[in-house]
Amino acid sequence: MVLRLAGNRQMAAKTNEENTLFEQGNDDSTAHHDSTLPAAQDGGEDEDALSAEDEAFAQDLARHSAEEADEEADDGSHEADGDNYTEEFKAAHAVPGEIALSIGDIEEWQYHLRRHSPTRAEHASALALTAAFPKRFRPIEVVEKDGRYHLKNGRYILEAIKAAHPGNEKIMVRAIVFPGTEEEAVAAMCDDVLGSSVATKMEMAHGLLSLQRACGISQIALAERYAGLNEHKVSRMLIAARLQEDFPFVFDILEAPHKAPISFGVTVSNALKSMSEADRQEIRDIAREAVEGGMCLRPNDAIEFLGLLPTAETPVGGPTAKPIIPVESDEILGHDDQPVGARERLADNVERLRLPDVAGMTLMEREAAAEAFIAEIRRHFGLA
Repeated sequence: MVLRLAGNRQMAAKTNEENTLFEQGNDDSTAHHDSTLPAAQDGGEDEDALSAEDEAFAQDLARHSAEEADEEADDGSHEADGDNYTEEFKAAHAVPGEIALSIGDIEEWQYHLRRHSPTRAEHASALALTAAFPKRFRPIEVVEKDGRYHLKNGRYILEAIKAAHPGNEKIMVRAIVFPGTEEEAVAAMCDDVLGSSVATKMEMAHGLLSLQRACGISQIALAERYAGLNEHKVSRMLIAARLQEDFPFVFDILEAPHKAPISFGVTVSNALKSMSEADRQEIRDIAREAVEGGMCLRPNDAIEFLGLLPTAETPVGGPTAKPIIPVESDEILGHDDQPVGARERLADNVERLRLPDVAGMTLMEREAAAEAFIAEIRRHFGLA
């Protein structure tokens, strides 16, 4: 009993120390939380003193527990320090330069590459367990501009806190300010996710568009900045990103708008170019009614539903190109033995290598794929 009380005293002291940063903004919520921890008081010797019989029993019990712990340690079954998952959840460690901001002072960033993506995380239920006590989250990252703060990292955390405290814009959250200009923040955001599996193709496209607008970078410079991109791919990605800004309802009828293929945006954009403004407005109205009706379609079904056809479609009755079907195909394995391409035999002494789309591959995956294709080329020349 004495050990348990001492533990509660330490926990109460630690909790009161953690609350100092948020006392002004979250008085109502933390006051109730702190009241559940009784203040530890030193009792007199008459109240806490044990009889000789009780003291002997306590010593025997402690010795027996120590022996059992030693036996568990010898068997390798004793848990390591810090692995007790029944302990109270601990707040994230303090970060140098950390500040406290009210959620009402944080605005959406116009250059964020996920501004058209869902704000509710797949693990929202887990975040909701901690959102009642915002100080326990790690700090979000913001960009300061004209005396306002724009959210750079931590969208899911901020949305979870807003959901747990609806209508209360005075709730304080932990934050760090990006140490640079807004242009540098856009470049850092894109460099972190472009060419990785963290972002979808449409999110990458919006990142490129933000980088072009904020920093004035040309399409050629964008293609040279990121591996796996060329000027043609950059152009298509920018077309798709601009279309989602101008015709959001066209994307909203999809099952997952932020995961739409770039080809969907390019196809729709090419079709709209040949239309009059009245026809384009009709497409907007059709898409809006479909979204309000809860319709969710696949990209190809959405194009058919909107009555849009690719502009490069071969006219009826015109010559059609026959696809080249390989006689034999062998997969080329890359990182973690995952197929990244194929060596295809089209005819006797005619082979081709089918290359992967590296835009969504990590650096490790690209290196492994390159080594695999180099090995195939060396084999072809008899050097393997």
